[in-house]
Amino acid sequence: MKFEPVKPKLEFAELPAGFSYPMSFDAYLEAHPKFEAELDPWGATTDTESNQRYSERYGLPLVKFAQAWHEDMIACFVIGTGDDPKVMVLNPWAQTLVDDEWRETGQVLEELANFDAWLEWARSSELVRDYAEHRVQYGR
Repeated sequence: MKFEPVKPKLEFAELPAGFSYPMSFDAYLEAHPKFEAELDPWGATTDTESNQRYSERYGLPLVKFAQAWHEDMIACFVIGTGDDPKVMVLNPWAQTLVDDEWRETGQVLEELANFDAWLEWARSSELVRDYAEHRVQYGR
């Protein structure tokens, strides 16, 4: 199996028409190329296939930029919401019982004004605090 490194951003040619990453996101990645331990378990990631799949499921044009690894959460920019686009935090793996069958339906967990609001939300979340305490407790 060939190892494919996780990409923190799409190349310009891969971006959906009319979308560019907000300046705050670019500045954060420049200062923290792989995100910081302060955001663990969140990591920067994206791919065009996920964007298409999530856009169809949620009925919004989305560009994934982060995932909380092993926590069933992703963060996406909402295309068409300005130069400083809104961010949605989603659980695309959430399931609902429909006609006695479990179906993957997804769930919107948070809607935030922009990347800076998401960054503040992530930094102050119980999830990130728990991971930080775990690192301190086990010396990681």
